[in-house]
Amino acid sequence: MHSPEVIRQVAELHAEGLESGFLSSLGCRFLELLYTAIDENDDSVLIVEMKGDRVVGFITGGNGMRSIYSRLMRRPLRLTFSLAPNLLSPKKLGGILEVLIKGSGAAPETKQSSLPRHELLSMVVASNFRGQGVSEKLYRRLCNYFVAQGACSFRILVGGQLDTANRFYGRMGAIAATEVYFHGGAVSRIYVQDLSAWPDR
Repeated sequence: MHSPEVIRQVAELHAEGLESGFLSSLGCRFLELLYTAIDENDDSVLIVEMKGDRVVGFITGGNGMRSIYSRLMRRPLRLTFSLAPNLLSPKKLGGILEVLIKGSGAAPETKQSSLPRHELLSMVVASNFRGQGVSEKLYRRLCNYFVAQGACSFRILVGGQLDTANRFYGRMGAIAATEVYFHGGAVSRIYVQDLSAWPDR
């Protein structure tokens, strides 16, 4: 389990590195609760890379977001307080309900049925530490975690417009499996990382 200070830095890094995402728009208080839930949940993991007392990167993974959001709902007062500024916006309220009810909502169940149940949930590296191998180190640590959990593969949802991220996952050996449309029709790709030969690749 990570300290509240580490969780706070992870939340801030998420807000900075994934600023265009819906979860970032909900604010750092919500993100702190979210990453606390990921850290505490038995079916997920939060892995951080530190330089001294500073978080310079993190990665999360698990069996989807449903159990994580269920854990969030165990703290209704704190959750409501963290989301309070967003509840006056019908658009954001609709997005919040969609997230909490559907979980990750990456793709319709019919498309997900053939995909691995384990998935990479989020990864961010601080801007001034990119290009120094931090992403590769975090990714490999997550792969090792999944192997220890008995997973043969995992999936990764990536925005179609994120060229750097798409190139990174391809370089790490993940294979593009399908494309999906959600959150207003934006296209995203789902990659699958095979772990059957890990770490011999």
